[in-house]
Amino acid sequence: MSDKTLQSAAATGRDMTGSNTTESSRGDTQEKSARAIAHTCDAGNVPPCPRCNAPMEPVLRDDVILFYGCSRYREDGCRGRWSFERDANGDSTDRLVLLSCPECHQGLRKGYGRNGRPYCACFEAAKHKGGQTIFFDEEGRPGGGNWKKTRFTCPECGAPLVHFVVQSGARRGKKTFACFASAQHTPKTPHYWEDLNGEPAW
Repeated sequence: MSDKTLQSAAATGRDMTGSNTTESSRGDTQEKSARAIAHTCDAGNVPPCPRCNAPMEPVLRDDVILFYGCSRYREDGCRGRWSFERDANGDSTDRLVLLSCPECHQGLRKGYGRNGRPYCACFEAAKHKGGQTIFFDEEGRPGGGNWKKTRFTCPECGAPLVHFVVQSGARRGKKTFACFASAQHTPKTPHYWEDLNGEPAW
């Protein structure tokens, strides 16, 4: 997506309520959004929607880009988004978090919790198999940093299984095997197996 395309999307796109800018304010919005785009990210490097692969557009409040949302939001309600990482003070930085949840495909969020520790997580709990927030390491791997590949392979797609210890929810502390190659599964969701004496409980 070019600088010109992004500026056009920001000038004619959504504000934080999802409404279109008016013709009378469009020129002012274009000037503000162009400054915001130059400040917050490298225009042209915003990937498509993590959920439906449609182009993304900046969602604005005044001259600040809050996040990048799916351009199909008005058409079919897709809420895919790329969020900006937050610093220890809770303020938005200019770093887009370009990682997505392997289970619900929403863009992940990075920031700092009330305990001052950094987190990388997907908070779309209602869309997760276990109904819980899923935490990841800095590279977007599940398990909060204890993720590792194993010699076992997925019986459906043949990809190597990963092994990790669940960090939150009802299964916290449980050792688990998983395959996150969702695109190769039917339906397109991850597969999980309990750890039974060091092997997947098939």
